[in-house]
Amino acid sequence: MTWNLNDVSFLFRLPDGGAEVNVELLRPQDRGNGGELIPGSVYRRIPTLLNAGKGNATLYQGSLRVTSARVDPCPDPASCTPELRLVWQPIEYDDFERRWTARDAALHCVYTMSEPEFA
Repeated sequence: MTWNLNDVSFLFRLPDGGAEVNVELLRPQDRGNGGELIPGSVYRRIPTLLNAGKGNATLYQGSLRVTSARVDPCPDPASCTPELRLVWQPIEYDDFERRWTARDAALHCVYTMSEPEFA
């Protein structure tokens, strides 16, 4: 596969089914090569994402999930670094609409990678 100047974005499907369905999207506590995807010490410094409920702590432990990812290659290593960008949103079951929904709040994280990691 050959990369060009375009990035690639992936949008992840929300679960089908009722409130008892396990949402199998990445959580902040899930681990990558560098440890937790969003360490708690970093997350605690983020301003409030969603005012409903009990605030950021509830989201971190509960409903915050990766809803999309963007792979950004670097065509010229002298001027940039390859990146993986993850978009996190609270994913909650809406009892009124009887479906899973992504709440209107988002956290964007950019993870830089070395050329070998990107490959």
